[in-house]
Amino acid sequence: MEGLFSKECFHRVAGFQSAAFATWFPSNYAKLHCQNADLVQKLPELKPNFDNSVYSCMSVNFGPAMWSYIHTDSKNDPTVPCTVTAGGTYDRTQGGHIILWDLKLVLEFPPGATIILPSALIRHSNIPIRKGETRISVTQYTA
Repeated sequence: MEGLFSKECFHRVAGFQSAAFATWFPSNYAKLHCQNADLVQKLPELKPNFDNSVYSCMSVNFGPAMWSYIHTDSKNDPTVPCTVTAGGTYDRTQGGHIILWDLKLVLEFPPGATIILPSALIRHSNIPIRKGETRISVTQYTA
C-alpha cells in the first residue's frame, strides 16, 4: 500500500477529502485532529497514510465495475463521517448512483464527485454501471 499511497493522485484525493471534512464538520475534524496528535505522542512509531489527512484509513476499490450492497460500516467511528470519491468512465445517469436508504435518497454520483456521509449510521449502497464502463472509488474513514 505504501507504493500506492505514495502516488500524487491519492495524496491529492486524501487532502481534498480531509479538507472537505474540515469545512463541513469543523468540530468533529478538530476533535479527530487532537486525538491523532495524542495518539502519535503516545506511539511515535505510528505514521499516517498521508500528511495532509486526519483519516486513519483509506480503501481503494479498483473496479472495473465497483458497486456495493446495502450496508452500514458498523466498525467506523460514528462521529467521523467517511468521504467517498468516485472515479472512472461511466454514464452517471444510467448507473453508479449512491443510495442513502434511511434518507430515501437516490443520488447521481458522477466520476470526480465526493460525498461525505456518516457511513456507520446510514444504510447505503451503489447501483451497478453498464457493461463496458468502469468505476472505482476512494474512501477515507476512521475505525
